[in-house]
Amino acid sequence: MRSDDSGTKAERPAKRVDQKTDRNSGALLERISPALALADNLGPGDPDFDMKRFTDQMWDET
Repeated sequence: MRSDDSGTKAERPAKRVDQKTDRNSGALLERISPALALADNLGPGDPDFDMKRFTDQMWDET
């Protein structure tokens, strides 16, 4: 029997997931703030933009 705390073969993957989760546990807003800043720099969105019409034109389906 082992005396270390590495866990059973079945427990090891779960521990790795827990470790990754701990490493990435910063607040979501902190992690995505650079992307939000880039989006803000683009300016306001166009309320009249029609994505369906845009994609139809892109694929010549109009």
